[in-house]
Amino acid sequence: NHELYLTEDDKAVLKDANVALLNNSTVEINNFLFGGIPSKQITGKIDTEFLASFSELPGYKVLLCHHPEYYDKLRSYPINLFLSGHCHGGQIRICNHGLFAPGQGLLPRYHHGVYDGRLVVSSGCANTASIPRFGNEPEVVVVRVGGSQPTQ
Repeated sequence: NHELYLTEDDKAVLKDANVALLNNSTVEINNFLFGGIPSKQITGKIDTEFLASFSELPGYKVLLCHHPEYYDKLRSYPINLFLSGHCHGGQIRICNHGLFAPGQGLLPRYHHGVYDGRLVVSSGCANTASIPRFGNEPEVVVVRVGGSQPTQ
């Protein structure tokens, strides 16, 4: 989400700590393939070539995509699990539904929880938006993969 603001020194520290920035790239950890796509705000578009090649890899594929609103364009790819955030749970939640989310506007479709059994949207912990959180507690999500659907 904020990779644009990383300096070369920041990137060197991350690399020394064995952290991979997944900008249209993939890493394998314990037989799971993790791919990541950057924000269109940084690149101007979603890299469909990367998504096609990532989708063809054998194994369980997890795509880190910060923006849940991209899901409608991504859902056709044979990817097992999408992990997202960005909309901060709707920032303001009334009756357990997001009222507004950055990138989706009023009454966002993907605001918090599990959708289609494979898109997980977290409320996250931060509040960097100019709109304060209301009815929307910060959270850390633990996803256990097994069986037919991810659980939250």
